This record gives sequence, structure tokens and C-alpha cells, in this order.
Amino acid sequence: SVEMAAVKNARIRSVLIGVADALEEPRVRLAFRILYEDISPLRFAGDVIFKIIDGMVKDEGKRLLELSERGDVSEEGVLQARSLFSVVDRDENGVIDLEEGEELLRCLERSGVDVPWGDVHSFMQQVDGDKDGRICFDEFAVGVESLLQLREADEKA
Repeated sequence: SVEMAAVKNARIRSVLIGVADALEEPRVRLAFRILYEDISPLRFAGDVIFKIIDGMVKDEGKRLLELSERGDVSEEGVLQARSLFSVVDRDENGVIDLEEGEELLRCLERSGVDVPWGDVHSFMQQVDGDKDGRICFDEFAVGVESLLQLREADEKA
């Protein structure tokens, strides 16, 4: 979901996605329910953890919703951007630095995507909205959305 894609912390995001996938299995859902109902310390810990994670998801989801409402990023763009960002952000620190930016451009070129920026420095200057030398997920999502729009325009032409 877009809300899960918004979560910056890769480890928390992995837990959320894993739990969501596991809950698709009725036997796993039953096991979780039994543990939650029958073991009060586990229920208490689960409630505390859920409250913290739920707050993260809501806060970070609001941020992406604002981008979407302004027309900067579509829901599809967020999901595609998160997928690619997760591959490129190898150290999982939530930002893409110059070295990771070089890897990103190589990935895009291997995928057959025509990258209008040419080199990593131009790419970083175009996408790095706050000019801190690193690209956070929000900046990345907006950049990917722009790239998708350029690609669609080229296909229509």
C-alpha cells in the first residue's frame, strides 16, 4: 500500500509488509489472534508497538498524500518509486547519496529508461529539492513521477 511505501525505515517497512502478507493466510491470522487474546504480556507489547508503528505510517502517509494532492506524485508513482528506492538505497539510511545515485542511473539505463539528466551530478541537482547533496524518498518520488510523465509524453508523440 502507499501508506507502507511511505515508511522511511526499511526495517519497519519490511515488518509491516511481512505481517500484511502473512495475514493473508487464514492459519497465520488465527495464530496471531490466539496469541493476542491469550497472552496478556504479548497483547500489551503488541498494542504499544502497533500504536508507535501506526503513528509512523499515518505521519508519513500524510506527507505523501500532500505530494499527491499537489499533483507531484500519483499513487502508482509512489509505489514504483519505493520499489526502485529500496533497491538503490543500499545502506538503508533513507537517502540516496552520490554513489547510490550513480547506481540508480545505471539501473534506469539497463531497464531501457531514457534518462534526460545524462550524468549523476545533473540528476542530483534536478531531484535534490533542498540541495543538501542527498535525495530523500519524497524528492525521489517526485523525480520518478516526472520521469514517468516524460516517458508517457514521448510514447504519445
